[in-house]
Amino acid sequence: MLSCQKEVTKSSAVSAATTDNTVTTSTYRQIYPVEYWDYNGCAQQDIYIQGTITFLIHETTIPGNKRNIVVELYSNDLTVTELGTGIVKPLIIHETDASTATWDTERNTWVLSTENLIINTIYMSSQGASLDYKDAFHIIALPDGTIKIDTERYSITCK
Repeated sequence: MLSCQKEVTKSSAVSAATTDNTVTTSTYRQIYPVEYWDYNGCAQQDIYIQGTITFLIHETTIPGNKRNIVVELYSNDLTVTELGTGIVKPLIIHETDASTATWDTERNTWVLSTENLIINTIYMSSQGASLDYKDAFHIIALPDGTIKIDTERYSITCK
């Protein structure tokens, strides 16, 4: 079942340097069903994941052709079924992605300036083996248009 909600609001901009001083903010919520099989190396067994993932997108368009976008991905009802034991456990997931883009009039498109992504996933198996995955990175756009990961920190831990 797919659900989509949108809310648009307008407010005055902080910058008076442009002729149009309207900031537009939009919020989109999209819910997607999830169902797939995987392998948990920490618990050494096959798993079945099901539930829903919610994407929450906050978009702000700023005078002077700037756009800020924050995307959150989370789930309150994802479960992991261990195929060897039949035990069902919750899967906790949260992701935040924040990016800034500038409008390029020559190419008629938005060009990424910076992006920050943080992912955190936690799952505890019935044997007590937990998988804790964290990833954070900062993406930048170089003057020639090349996209580069400026900084990355990640860890995958079996406990």
